Amino acid sequence: MRTQSFYLKLTLLLITTAMLSACGASKGTADNYSTSSRLLTTDVTSIDTSSRPLAYCNQATGSTISFNTSTYQDGESMDPNRINLKITKIPSAFSSNLNYIEFHKYMVNSSGSKMWGESRLTMNLYSIADGKLLASGMTSLYWRDLASAAAKLGVSTPDQFFKKTRIVIQLVDPNADYDAITAIYYNSSSNATVAQLDSLIPAFDADPARYATDKDGSVRHSSLQALHPFNAYTGQGWTAQTYQTKAAEFCSTIYTAQ
Repeated sequence: MRTQSFYLKLTLLLITTAMLSACGASKGTADNYSTSSRLLTTDVTSIDTSSRPLAYCNQATGSTISFNTSTYQDGESMDPNRINLKITKIPSAFSSNLNYIEFHKYMVNSSGSKMWGESRLTMNLYSIADGKLLASGMTSLYWRDLASAAAKLGVSTPDQFFKKTRIVIQLVDPNADYDAITAIYYNSSSNATVAQLDSLIPAFDADPARYATDKDGSVRHSSLQALHPFNAYTGQGWTAQTYQTKAAEFCSTIYTAQ
């Protein structure tokens, strides 16, 4: 599959050479929200990733649910309207149909206020092994709606299913205005939130110190800095090569059926 091949090559290239690049784009909104932390393809040649490492993939880990994300490749360009996502941790009780999952997006302004997307995000699900479409147009993940797709993959549990499934999230965000994606794990009876996990939408600066500075030179809000996967390693002496390599490690999970 062309997309899978691209990411396998991308991961290897990032790890061995740290010479890929991406670019910045400003918010297209007039709501006083800070410029987006996401990076796009349009100015790719303006960034030297040997000195400014970039993260094309991300990882979010929680006590209830965990997931990895990556940019969605359309030919040689990143499509800002879509991202790849793989759920890497899910409670076994999800099979009891007592819970469901939704994904939402938000942007953050300089004072830390969130602006949420107006609706839950739509998803298409694909088999990692052969790229075949398993389900489309989903806005919520219920096990009862996924059981037939699981049977196609020869598995019977949520953990087994999501290990073999790549989810394409429809961001509908042509200007890359939104900073983060949120997975919300709901109680099916009360619709109460059981767990919530936020993650920066790639691509973004892999060096947390570089990410901390917004495009206009101001300091990016601490709530976004806290979401950076390497925030805890700020000031630890990591080189650009190290950040690039560590960020690339998140990519392999997306296309690995395990």
